[in-house]
Amino acid sequence: MRQGKNKKILIIAVVLVLISWTTVAIMLSLIEKNKRLFVETFGFVSAHQAKKESVAALAKDLEELKEDITLLEKLIIGRGQEDVAIFIGKIETLATENNVEVSVERIGIVEYDEKESSFENIEVRLKISGSWGRVLNFAGLIENLPYQIEISELSFNSVTISQEQAGTEWQANILFKVLKFK
Repeated sequence: MRQGKNKKILIIAVVLVLISWTTVAIMLSLIEKNKRLFVETFGFVSAHQAKKESVAALAKDLEELKEDITLLEKLIIGRGQEDVAIFIGKIETLATENNVEVSVERIGIVEYDEKESSFENIEVRLKISGSWGRVLNFAGLIENLPYQIEISELSFNSVTISQEQAGTEWQANILFKVLKFK
């Protein structure tokens, strides 16, 4: 009987060992599956986080570009003829505010240096009249207007005024280019 009991115990022990190994194998399989799932999920989350950070960086760069574009638009005359008229109006207003007379002698379009460009130059020739200090000051104001201006010619002449007014008036001829969008 003892042998029968031992046999039963041995069979039960073998069955329990097999059940334990099977359970361990199943658990290891589940762990491996969960590990792969975790790695995939972690990779997805990491990629998503990197994408979010990239989008945030792009949004910041875009905002900075908007500021640069706004500044650029302020430095360059717009596309339309009305934008050129507004620019000339600013010069005339500036002349009035600084007690000088200004006349636009010539205005025309000159090609920009780069052929395949979105820009062109407006060439403007002005005649400025007034006292020496005011004419000189006005020429400096033109140079410092908040546009992309390139002065190519500047000359001064003194002109004697009639006997009744007795004095000398100064005239300046200024030729410059200002950048304009095509």
